[in-house]
Amino acid sequence: MPKEIKRQFEQKVQIGLNVCGIADKDLSHNRIGVAVSGGADSVSLLLSLSEILKKNNQKLYVMTINHNIRPENETFGDVVFVKKLCEKLVQSGYDIDFNCKTIDKKTFNEQLNTRKTGIEDTARFLRYQFFEEFINEKKLDYLCLAHNKNDQIETVLMRFLQGGNCESLSGIQRKRDSYIRPLLNIERKEIEEYLKELNQEWRTDKTNFDINYYRNNVRMELIPFIKEKFPFFDKSILTGIEKNKIDSDFIRSQVDNVELIKKEKSISIRKEKFSNLHKAIKIRVLIKMFNYCDENNRIPFNFIEDLINTIENENIICKKNYSNTEILIEKNSITVQISNKKITDFSFFDIIYKEGKYSYYFGDIVVVNTENGISINDKLINKLIFPFFVRNFSCGDIIKMSNDTNKKVLDIFYDWHIDEEKRQMIPIIEEIVSNKPEIKCILGSVYGFNDWIVK
Repeated sequence: MPKEIKRQFEQKVQIGLNVCGIADKDLSHNRIGVAVSGGADSVSLLLSLSEILKKNNQKLYVMTINHNIRPENETFGDVVFVKKLCEKLVQSGYDIDFNCKTIDKKTFNEQLNTRKTGIEDTARFLRYQFFEEFINEKKLDYLCLAHNKNDQIETVLMRFLQGGNCESLSGIQRKRDSYIRPLLNIERKEIEEYLKELNQEWRTDKTNFDINYYRNNVRMELIPFIKEKFPFFDKSILTGIEKNKIDSDFIRSQVDNVELIKKEKSISIRKEKFSNLHKAIKIRVLIKMFNYCDENNRIPFNFIEDLINTIENENIICKKNYSNTEILIEKNSITVQISNKKITDFSFFDIIYKEGKYSYYFGDIVVVNTENGISINDKLINKLIFPFFVRNFSCGDIIKMSNDTNKKVLDIFYDWHIDEEKRQMIPIIEEIVSNKPEIKCILGSVYGFNDWIVK
């Protein structure tokens, strides 16, 4: 029975390789790598791939990354563990090429500050940069990653709670470019059984038990609760993943058929063609256009929906900004282009021509044209007329006080104790009709502060 556990596991991994597009006959000439952290998942993948490739007289290329986030004894300890394991495999007759990369703390902190998407996302971004270098350096056909069936279920639950669409609810892809995941059909308990059978230890990352991390919270708190009430929920999720893949593949094929005009720093579509598309396709075409212009930040659904509404209004010709891109809505075309100036991740700029509801990062702005003037979110803004700007804060901004003197908007933010990142997210309302445009309102209420309205 013990040998059967080993055989069955390695057979499942080989089937996983087949499903990812590597036929058994190709194993003898494909160059295959594996990313190994030292955790149970990646260690099981390392050992099983070593066995499979040895039978095919092939070298296995191993990459481990020191993220330099946790204490040195832990993060460097992971590297030493993987290195020693690879040396042990070499001594046992396996052909292993061990490689290690270290993310220096300065680079990590710079990216953390630039991306503003948290530690986990920054680590992932830098990790994949190293993976790309490794793939190119070793001329790999495939790099194997150790995501398993449990990871798949956690990921789909997380995306569901974030309001994911059918693409994101299709789960982790088995194959994306050179990246493949042979363990996606294998449960965590099978992985641990395999390693125990081989008397193989693995490293445990203490942060995996910190429920302040979103994924850990889902795994340790939410999933046990759901499983207690619905014991077979995981099978339902996996079935849903397959259904979503079918829908997602069809939608992607429709998006790929949409004709886009591509230039070096911009991408356009004829307005008439865009208007004839189904809304589901419109959304994905816009996201594809943003991605073409290297806009890889998550784009809020509210922003996309507002963009579509603006495009569908034939009377509106305007320019909008999102992060490092500009969107030009013209009479006959829609263009997304890389902005010539560097703006923050939370930069926005809009011209409001009429009353309505407008959606941004921070939420909605409701504009109403009343008898007494224009009101924004039920606040009457003195002497404001259409059109006017809604934009983010700029360092040189000044605003009038009740005694008719000027005050720097930055000083108001200091008074409100608003941190630097949030300053860029608080909307400024500026009139543009007069010869000398003036700020009429700071909408601090969107983040729980006061609104500063010029009287």
